[in-house]
Amino acid sequence: MRLYLKNNLQNKYHICEAANGAIALKKILKIVPDLIITDIMMPGMDGIELCRRVKSDRNVFHIPLILLTAKYSEQHQLEGIEAGADDYITKPFNVQILESKIDNFIKSRKNIWSLFTSKLNIVPDEIEITSLD
Repeated sequence: MRLYLKNNLQNKYHICEAANGAIALKKILKIVPDLIITDIMMPGMDGIELCRRVKSDRNVFHIPLILLTAKYSEQHQLEGIEAGADDYITKPFNVQILESKIDNFIKSRKNIWSLFTSKLNIVPDEIEITSLD
């Protein structure tokens, strides 16, 4: 599945891949990607646990995370969303729809980031300090 995704998305995005959740978490904390796509079923740390750890870390909780999995029951979907996943896509899936979702998540996060950084332009000379006396 990783190879399939990489082959379909590498022309448009820079792809960084990991064989399991533990390796993925180390890479996520190091490079802070724009978006994470993970399967639920992985050796060691599964995608649900990876999602929980990412969404509980202040440094990376803002990164959109898509769970892409063969587990399609409502219970599995609920578990993924409750773990903090931004989207839950079941296999088989349409690559064009996945790509559109990726684009929307990245664009949305960049818009939010630019909005907050433009509103937080603090100029020290313009700050008034009033005496408590």
